[in-house]
Amino acid sequence: MLSLRGLLLGALLYQSVYADPTGSVQAKVLHVRADPPGAVVYIDTGIPNRLGLVNENLDISHLSLSDQNISVILGGEYDKDSRQVLTFHGYAPTLRYIEPAELNSSLQTGTITIPVTDSQPIQLKPAPGFSAALSRFLYWWQVHYLVTTIVAGLAGAGAFFLIAVVLPRRKAWLEERAKVAKFNARLRSLDVQNDLFLGRQFGEWATVKRLGAGGMAVVYKGVSVHTMNDDEAVAIKVMNPELAQDQDYRRRFSREVQISRTLDHPNVVRMIDFGEQDGILYLSMEYIQGETLRDMLPSKGLPLPEGMPIALGIAQGLIHAHQKGIVHRDLKPDNIMVTEGKLVKVMDLGLAKREESENVTRTGDTFGTPAYMAPEQITGGTLLPATDQYAFGVMLFELFSGRRPFEVADSLTLVMKHLQEPPPRIREYKSQLPDELESMIDRMLLKDPSKRYKSLVEVQIELTKIQRKYCGT
Repeated sequence: MLSLRGLLLGALLYQSVYADPTGSVQAKVLHVRADPPGAVVYIDTGIPNRLGLVNENLDISHLSLSDQNISVILGGEYDKDSRQVLTFHGYAPTLRYIEPAELNSSLQTGTITIPVTDSQPIQLKPAPGFSAALSRFLYWWQVHYLVTTIVAGLAGAGAFFLIAVVLPRRKAWLEERAKVAKFNARLRSLDVQNDLFLGRQFGEWATVKRLGAGGMAVVYKGVSVHTMNDDEAVAIKVMNPELAQDQDYRRRFSREVQISRTLDHPNVVRMIDFGEQDGILYLSMEYIQGETLRDMLPSKGLPLPEGMPIALGIAQGLIHAHQKGIVHRDLKPDNIMVTEGKLVKVMDLGLAKREESENVTRTGDTFGTPAYMAPEQITGGTLLPATDQYAFGVMLFELFSGRRPFEVADSLTLVMKHLQEPPPRIREYKSQLPDELESMIDRMLLKDPSKRYKSLVEVQIELTKIQRKYCGT
């Protein structure tokens, strides 16, 4: 079925016309302008006489036209069985009477133009019914091939996108929506009234669990607001907001950022990002699933085969830091994480200090934990890798015996023991430990840092020898 479409008037053929004595008018050409194009033109002489198609010059010289009205039928093909002109692509056959006046207006040109040149083309009327409407629609698409091509291309692209992109990702999208809903429900369930930083966003992460707190910061588990994936969780260290305006405090924070960015080792916790959110300083770090060395230590210490891999992991992490010019300053079991896969991670470099940097500690301030502090740290001397070596020696003493060299409740008394008293021998508490281990720890705990090992590389070598000799590895 065809939609209505106007066609320009075709070139008229100029031929002669004449009138016979009886008054009848005869012409050689008939031109019927109609829309839609392609319909058939019939002269109704009792039985439709097919002349040709609309918008064409039709030879009618063989017809005898009277001065009466002439009936022209426009439509589809003629059906001999029903003796009717069929619909033309959903358009009903149209009957048009040509009056003598219209004929006479074309006598001078030799061509009968219906309607006259300045008139609109004859419009075929749509046939009723759904099938006729469908036929007109399909015919319109057939005629407007350029539009059809464009729309078909867009439809094909849409179908390809649906099949290649939408359907394969539909399951992932649904899972993502469920994940977002679960994440939002998780945030709503947090006890945010008792913790100002819980459920808040820092950078691209939202805090979902409190992990621990110290004097200068609180540590949270953070999940990306983009992926909401617990497998990609980070640890977010949020600095104390009351100290955020203190310039010394901000300088320590800046130092921690610079220190953490230089470290890249399997035995050191990796820093991911840092920034300031609403006046609050924060660090995002590698999230470790495991427990601290403090939590996993039994009362009598670890057996040698179990403790040696941990000791070597700590040594390797510290060696990497020392090679970067960094001294930890607060080494203790609380700052050592052991993952579920038994990988050792040195963490909490917040009190770390570059050897060449100026002392940013205010007069009278002492940073560190007294039970693990080297004498030179207590007295405010220069902090070198040997300072970490002393703390590491205290940790090894505790790792294998279950107790520290000096265990005194009073902090001042404890500090004085580190300054003045020689530590006990570790075999006094655990006699089955090797002499080599005892000798190594004794040297690490010497009061004079110059008499300790030159570096932890030597300590690592000694630990490796002990492990191979007594642990069979």
